Amino acid sequence: MVGRAADGNEEIVAFVQLLPGSRTAPDDLMSFIPSQLTSYKRPSEIVILDALLATSAGKILKHRLVESFRGEGGEAPPTETFEFRKRQI
Repeated sequence: MVGRAADGNEEIVAFVQLLPGSRTAPDDLMSFIPSQLTSYKRPSEIVILDALLATSAGKILKHRLVESFRGEGGEAPPTETFEFRKRQI
Protein backbone atom coordinates (compact mmCIF):
# COMPACT_ATOMS: atom_id res chain seq x y z
CA MET A 1 0.00 0.00 0.00
CA VAL A 2 1.17 3.51 -0.77
CA GLY A 3 -0.18 6.94 0.02
CA ARG A 4 -1.40 9.38 -2.61
CA ALA A 5 -2.17 13.06 -2.06
CA ALA A 6 -5.87 13.87 -2.17
CA ASP A 7 -7.62 17.13 -1.26
CA GLY A 8 -5.06 18.27 1.31
CA ASN A 9 -4.86 14.80 2.81
CA GLU A 10 -3.68 11.37 1.76
CA GLU A 11 -5.50 8.27 0.56
CA ILE A 12 -4.33 4.68 0.31
CA VAL A 13 -3.73 2.81 -2.93
CA ALA A 14 -3.20 -0.96 -2.59
CA PHE A 15 -1.13 -2.87 -5.13
CA VAL A 16 -1.89 -6.60 -5.26
CA GLN A 17 -0.19 -9.55 -6.93
CA LEU A 18 -2.43 -12.61 -7.10
CA LEU A 19 -1.18 -16.14 -6.59
CA PRO A 20 -0.56 -18.03 -9.84
CA GLY A 21 -3.85 -19.34 -11.23
CA SER A 22 -5.96 -17.04 -9.03
CA ARG A 23 -8.72 -15.05 -10.65
CA THR A 24 -10.37 -12.16 -8.86
CA ALA A 25 -11.35 -8.63 -9.68
CA PRO A 26 -10.45 -5.52 -7.72
CA ASP A 27 -14.12 -4.94 -6.87
CA ASP A 28 -14.28 -8.43 -5.29
CA LEU A 29 -11.33 -7.52 -3.08
CA MET A 30 -12.84 -4.14 -2.26
CA SER A 31 -16.08 -5.76 -1.09
CA PHE A 32 -14.08 -8.06 1.24
CA ILE A 33 -12.06 -5.25 2.86
CA PRO A 34 -14.74 -3.60 5.08
CA SER A 35 -14.96 -6.70 7.27
CA GLN A 36 -11.16 -6.78 7.64
CA LEU A 37 -10.04 -3.15 8.04
CA THR A 38 -11.32 -0.11 9.86
CA SER A 39 -12.49 2.73 7.62
CA TYR A 40 -9.37 4.91 7.81
CA LYS A 41 -7.13 1.97 6.82
CA ARG A 42 -9.15 0.96 3.75
CA PRO A 43 -7.63 1.69 0.35
CA SER A 44 -9.51 4.01 -1.95
CA GLU A 45 -8.20 2.05 -4.92
CA ILE A 46 -6.88 -1.47 -5.58
CA VAL A 47 -4.48 -2.12 -8.45
CA ILE A 48 -3.87 -5.73 -9.52
CA LEU A 49 -0.47 -6.24 -11.14
CA ASP A 50 1.00 -9.28 -12.86
CA ALA A 51 4.02 -8.92 -10.56
CA LEU A 52 4.99 -6.48 -7.82
CA LEU A 53 8.21 -4.61 -8.51
CA ALA A 54 10.82 -5.87 -6.06
CA THR A 55 14.56 -6.04 -5.44
CA SER A 56 16.49 -9.29 -5.80
CA ALA A 57 16.14 -9.63 -2.02
CA GLY A 58 12.35 -9.45 -2.33
CA LYS A 59 11.83 -5.93 -0.95
CA ILE A 60 8.89 -4.22 -2.67
CA LEU A 61 9.91 -1.05 -4.52
CA LYS A 62 7.08 1.26 -3.45
CA HIS A 63 8.50 4.30 -5.22
CA ARG A 64 8.59 2.33 -8.51
CA LEU A 65 4.98 1.21 -7.99
CA VAL A 66 3.92 4.83 -7.57
CA GLU A 67 5.88 5.84 -10.68
CA SER A 68 4.33 3.06 -12.76
CA PHE A 69 0.87 3.98 -11.49
CA ARG A 70 1.36 7.60 -12.55
CA GLY A 71 2.71 6.51 -15.94
CA GLU A 72 6.28 7.59 -15.17
CA GLY A 73 9.40 5.51 -15.53
CA GLY A 74 8.34 3.59 -18.64
CA GLU A 75 6.65 0.76 -16.75
CA ALA A 76 3.57 -0.96 -18.12
CA PRO A 77 0.27 0.29 -16.69
CA PRO A 78 -1.54 -1.87 -14.13
CA THR A 79 -3.71 -4.67 -15.44
CA GLU A 80 -6.88 -3.88 -13.47
CA THR A 81 -7.97 -1.15 -11.08
CA PHE A 82 -10.98 -0.38 -8.96
CA GLU A 83 -11.62 2.99 -7.38
CA PHE A 84 -13.76 3.09 -4.28
CA ARG A 85 -14.75 6.66 -5.11
CA LYS A 86 -15.36 7.15 -8.79
CA ARG A 87 -13.27 10.14 -9.80
CA GLN A 88 -10.71 11.24 -12.35
CA ILE A 89 -7.04 10.82 -11.43
